[in-house]
Amino acid sequence: MKKSAIAICLIIMVSNTLAQNFNLDEVETRNNSDLFRIETIDNEKTIILEGNKFDSSIDPFTGMEKSNSRGAKVFLVGEVQTDYVMSTEMRLIKNNLEDCNDCGWLGFAIRTQDFDNFECVWFMPGMSKDNVAYIPFAHGIAPYWGEGYIKSEKGTVKLPQNDWFKTTVVVKGNNISIYVNSELVLKKKASYYLTSGYAGLFVGTATDAAFRKISIEKLE
Repeated sequence: MKKSAIAICLIIMVSNTLAQNFNLDEVETRNNSDLFRIETIDNEKTIILEGNKFDSSIDPFTGMEKSNSRGAKVFLVGEVQTDYVMSTEMRLIKNNLEDCNDCGWLGFAIRTQDFDNFECVWFMPGMSKDNVAYIPFAHGIAPYWGEGYIKSEKGTVKLPQNDWFKTTVVVKGNNISIYVNSELVLKKKASYYLTSGYAGLFVGTATDAAFRKISIEKLE
């Protein structure tokens, strides 16, 4: 399977008016997958998604590929945001595609309307170049195969595989700025023109990932 596999997502919708770590014990949460769990690791509450397999077998009833590894996997918290700063430490645990050693997608879901419609920034730690990218999800489709995405400006930054790195997204109007370890790596104009929505986190096709130290600051 090509490394540009159709992405799925874990969206963790979070909201806070202060730039401080989000306490997952003190908020109401909902999720739609038993792959989610929250553990305390090194004294940090950590959201983990593991066992995210890709199933390309054919469903005998529909004649289509089974989709248990596609579509939104979501963990919901909080309120709608307009302009905000979101930070988290994220880690690629592994990718479960047998023929794609450098695959793996994780990042931010931005101004999420529902589980099929949001702006997205994903990080690809297995790649050494063009490994930070923006792409909108509309009606569950992220057109990674299209000329618009292929030729779009992307960011390049050293991303560790199987280790933590700090990421920040600043959302202001139609402008999206992405930082890794406090370094600005990409600025984009949002093309889905969403004015508000839930802040969240994203995990792609057959990717296992973890997130910790989540914070959100509302911008006036």
